[in-house]
Amino acid sequence: MTASIDDVFRQKSLSEIHGILKQTRNDVETKKKDLRELVGNHYRSVLESSDHIREMSTCAAKVSAGANRVEELIGRMRTLAATPLAGGAAPEKQARPADEDHEYLVGLRIIALFEVPETVRAHLGANEFVRAARGALVEAAALQSEVDDLLKAGPLSGARKSALNFSALVQQQVVSFRGLPRQISASCVDAFSAVSLDPRGAAESFVVRLLLDPNTQPAALMRLFLERRSDLLNGLLDGNTSGPAAPEDGSGPGLRLAAVAMALEGTVVLASSLCRTSGEVPVARALDALLEDASGTERPDSEARAREGSLALSRRVEALRSLLRSTEGAVAAALTELGGRLAADWTPSALARRLRRATAAPKGSTQTCAALSELLVHCTDKVQRHRGLLAGADQEWQEVWSAACGRFSSSRTLLCDALTVVVAAVDAACSDVVRERIGELQLELGPSTDGHDAPDVSHDISRAGAVAGPQAGDRQRREELLDMQIQSRLRVARFDEQLGEVVADMAHARGSEARGPVMAALLSALEGQLDVACSVVRTSEAPLPSPGREGETHGQEQGANASTQRAWTQQRSMAHAAIAVGALLSAADDEAGAGDTHLCDVLRKARSSGDAQVAEQAQAMLSKLTEQSSVAYSTWARMVVLDGGISSPDTFWRLADDEVPVACGWGTAKFAKEVGSGEEATRGVPIPIQASSFVFERLALGSRRALEINGSGPMPRALTCALKWALSESLASVYASPKSGTADLEALRRGGMHHLLQLIFDLRFLRIALSVGGQSGESVNSSYEALSQLLDRSEAVALNDPVDRLLYQEVLRASVKAHIEVTRVLLAPLFLHNPLHGFLFDEASGAQGQARGGHE
Repeated sequence: MTASIDDVFRQKSLSEIHGILKQTRNDVETKKKDLRELVGNHYRSVLESSDHIREMSTCAAKVSAGANRVEELIGRMRTLAATPLAGGAAPEKQARPADEDHEYLVGLRIIALFEVPETVRAHLGANEFVRAARGALVEAAALQSEVDDLLKAGPLSGARKSALNFSALVQQQVVSFRGLPRQISASCVDAFSAVSLDPRGAAESFVVRLLLDPNTQPAALMRLFLERRSDLLNGLLDGNTSGPAAPEDGSGPGLRLAAVAMALEGTVVLASSLCRTSGEVPVARALDALLEDASGTERPDSEARAREGSLALSRRVEALRSLLRSTEGAVAAALTELGGRLAADWTPSALARRLRRATAAPKGSTQTCAALSELLVHCTDKVQRHRGLLAGADQEWQEVWSAACGRFSSSRTLLCDALTVVVAAVDAACSDVVRERIGELQLELGPSTDGHDAPDVSHDISRAGAVAGPQAGDRQRREELLDMQIQSRLRVARFDEQLGEVVADMAHARGSEARGPVMAALLSALEGQLDVACSVVRTSEAPLPSPGREGETHGQEQGANASTQRAWTQQRSMAHAAIAVGALLSAADDEAGAGDTHLCDVLRKARSSGDAQVAEQAQAMLSKLTEQSSVAYSTWARMVVLDGGISSPDTFWRLADDEVPVACGWGTAKFAKEVGSGEEATRGVPIPIQASSFVFERLALGSRRALEINGSGPMPRALTCALKWALSESLASVYASPKSGTADLEALRRGGMHHLLQLIFDLRFLRIALSVGGQSGESVNSSYEALSQLLDRSEAVALNDPVDRLLYQEVLRASVKAHIEVTRVLLAPLFLHNPLHGFLFDEASGAQGQARGGHE
């Protein structure tokens, strides 16, 4: 201390030292003032506490001294019993052991008297209110009377009397007994707010409260019971984990859920049991327990006094029994009135919504369905054990619950049991977890913002075409399409892998099969993710070409390279959209893809779950995804059929009638001159055997582009249908053009048959190649119907004459079938999902088989 002061004098100036000295003096005066106020305010309490502590220390020392002499006294008693005294012994020596035994007995009874409050508190802690009441009302008075008699019967020696003032100790303890009934009565009311209160404890607290507080009426106490239970439940629901609403063994989410369930069911069952007093009910058993004799701990000389106290207690109990019987109706009415209001507030939806807070994960941790499942299992186990306590060993829980609900509320609607509410709350929590985790999944179908996924290669394609011809541009396009397919499948695969983690976690919450709310939440979150992902890619429908636009477009084309550059620039974004949505559909639909993805498994299980709402939601998701894929493919296909490098139909219509067979590559059909003459001479009739160039080139280009955009794997129905619809629209627009010869078929017939025959061949070929076959919910292809109607009109005009009909009808049918056999490998996408092609050629194969069987 001196060194520090020296340092201050060396380092500080004189003014600074004066300031430090002044501050130190002020601090000393402040502390002195605080000390004086503290001593003055608590002086009396300190003195009283000191006196009490001294008395307690003295008493403890006396009791300890008496206890230490127990073994010595026992040894002396054994010695005296073994060696009887001689007849001439001195009276003082005979009386000394008896005095010591008397002191020992007095000490034991005083110790028992001092232990009465602690014993009563132990009974209250165990919800043994009947035993606590008997201890305070009967046993304590009997012990006090016995000690008084012992002190009066045997006077103590002067030395002992001065060392141990037993009378003062007894009087001090008797004063503390006066507050025991109030403590027991208050503890009975506090027990109403206990979560794990059982029927015995509820009945004993209810009866003992009425016994110790004669001014309380049973109906009023029933209202107090329900109010306390309501406060308990509200505190648990609102997250109040302190005070009487706190679970006895902790405040974790699982314990809170179990506490809410136990409090809810306990309130209904316990309240309904308290309004009955007749028969083997808890209230009647509690009244009978009050009438039972003590446990036999009293000495024989105190049995009379204990019996006297028991008789007084019996009279009070019988009076209470009569009161309960007379007010049983009022108690039931109070229960029904207040219970009905509570039941209206305790609806399953309201309780589950308020319980949602109890299932929240602790701060800094992530909630999972597996953790919620463990929470539910733990809660269910505790609730089932508590139900066993409420129902007893000889009754079924459902019967007890139904009867209790009937007495608790006047409503005919049965209250929802607590486990149903807990399961609903856990389902809601699992649903929130699933929505949150699905929202965190990454699914990007569109190109990335930095543009790496879809580089602009139109200049590369144009430059490649200028150097190496159109084949180089096609190769670049195919490479870019392949890259789009790889990227889209990888993105969908990553999304499906992340979805598998969510589904695996959700399996803990749902067991082997999904519960409706959790599965509905999963489907809703998935639907939102898929909608957002599909909205990124452009799926707007392209405008239909005008009837004369194609001729103008072909007339404006300056070369194959310029056409390739223009077409691919327009098609790239829609090709990416079609590929991306198609990859997603392949992962979702077991018919369109492999069917081994998590997304497909989720939708399949949802459709077969047995829940109509969930199944409808899953089917709606799949239908919506199929529709988006169809729109994307349709928009892409409409652009593809307008691609450059296609022959113009105007060239066909400008041909003279006799130039058509040569320009279209007709064949010759040979017929016998006379049927049955046996002559070998024949005459040849030219007939069309292949489609027109402008028709075939469109079909071939569309098929090639479909194979490119599909890549490896089965071709989806949406792609083939979109291609056929786009080709039907394009060809219907061509035939509806004013420059087309189909505007006046009669005039075309008068100019010759060749244009009409080629037109009929083309239309018959298109009717088979572009057949789609309608499914439920699909719209009708009006363009395909227009082509079919044009075929009917053309045949009506061209084959009006019976000779022409006989000559050409069967020949054209055979020629079209032969052309399909030759071209169905090249035009393979058009003959997929083609019901008309399958019907015609299966029928033909069956007829050939029957012919071979008959020939054999």
